[in-house]
Amino acid sequence: MRTELVLLACLASLVAAQEPQRCVAISQFEARETSFDFERRFEREAKFGYDAPNERFYRYEELNENATRNFYHEIFLHQERAFYRIDLKTRACQRFPLERPFYPIAVPPDARYYASRYLGSSAIAKANLLTTVWVGEDEERHFGYEMVFTERECLPVHVTRFFRESRSMERSTFFDATLGITDPTGFEVPPECERPPPPENQL
Repeated sequence: MRTELVLLACLASLVAAQEPQRCVAISQFEARETSFDFERRFEREAKFGYDAPNERFYRYEELNENATRNFYHEIFLHQERAFYRIDLKTRACQRFPLERPFYPIAVPPDARYYASRYLGSSAIAKANLLTTVWVGEDEERHFGYEMVFTERECLPVHVTRFFRESRSMERSTFFDATLGITDPTGFEVPPECERPPPPENQL
């Protein structure tokens, strides 16, 4: 009996040792992003800039909606509770109060390790990328999530959130990422945006 308990303890220790630790995500990066809003049924491709210390991000996006291609510059400034959307064709700008909280692109402290997966082929050298998958529930904000990060450098690959109250889902995929912010002008609000927002506009 004692031998069996020792063996079980050793096996438990081995499993714990094999389970990846939560990685520390990159706090500032730029990347290409593709995302799909399942509730509004549109897809976007964008140049994406992310700045976690200042709780802000931007997109230069190409939006395919109702068979029409539109181009926008979006700026999300969570500390200022403001969202700007500039039509790059007309230069028209809209300013909205930003009610949605800032969602860090990082492994949450209470996330559960789900799996490790290779992108590409694990059987071919230099033809794969090892990722870790994390899942969980944000009870305060009422959504579930699945997040995929590279094992090395902890760069985001996929971020999916499931919003229970609205029964909607958002999914973003990141690629061609670079560390740091090389284009800080993406966060700068154009002069045409400096006017009071319409009272009915809210995000």
